[in-house]
Amino acid sequence: MLLLPTTRAEAQDIANFESVQQFESTIDNKNWDKVKKYLTKQRGLHPVLVETFHSSGLIHTDNNQNAVFSMRNLEGRTEGAFLRGTVGENNTFMGYAKGTKRSGCWFYFQSGGQSVSDVEQAVLCKSPIDALSIAQLQTEAGARDKKIPTIYMATDSPESLPIEYLQSIARVLCAFGNDDAGDSLTGTTRALLPNAQQIKPTAIDWNLELLKLRQDSKQSDKSNSQIEK
Repeated sequence: MLLLPTTRAEAQDIANFESVQQFESTIDNKNWDKVKKYLTKQRGLHPVLVETFHSSGLIHTDNNQNAVFSMRNLEGRTEGAFLRGTVGENNTFMGYAKGTKRSGCWFYFQSGGQSVSDVEQAVLCKSPIDALSIAQLQTEAGARDKKIPTIYMATDSPESLPIEYLQSIARVLCAFGNDDAGDSLTGTTRALLPNAQQIKPTAIDWNLELLKLRQDSKQSDKSNSQIEK
């Protein structure tokens, strides 16, 4: 597996390494129940959403109990995977499966089941979990934008985005979070896609926004229950 780069030199080293590696899928779903619990309980994603992506092969697990997010090219062929550690309370591991060619495949999904050629809006996020979180938030809020055919795509490096494809989409939203790192990713993306717009959560990222909404909802339900008594 490959860890995320921290410098341009490291990114170039990884790119050179990727060019000679072949992607090997490492599906091992004996730990799926544990990974599903992590995604639903610790990250607040809806169980139906998680199971739907699991059934479609876009989320699974490996023998290290990582959440594995399939990365596909624009033709839909899996050519890599993003890994997120789930073991322990404060697991911060993130990386890529061996052989993942990050400039040619991405974790993405479309709203409403449209093909990639039919979307009218792209939402770019810093991670698969953030992409799933903002999609869930927009759906639960009944957002007007959810009616627009949309592709949600995760990337930690705007230079690896499918720029020519994104240039063909009417509206591109940079949803990289509400911090300096998110602003930096947005700036780099706008240099490549000048018409891209930035949207921010009130929390640092979209998953924390989702978790806050969950907590506020539970607190509200508890208060209403006490009033009824």
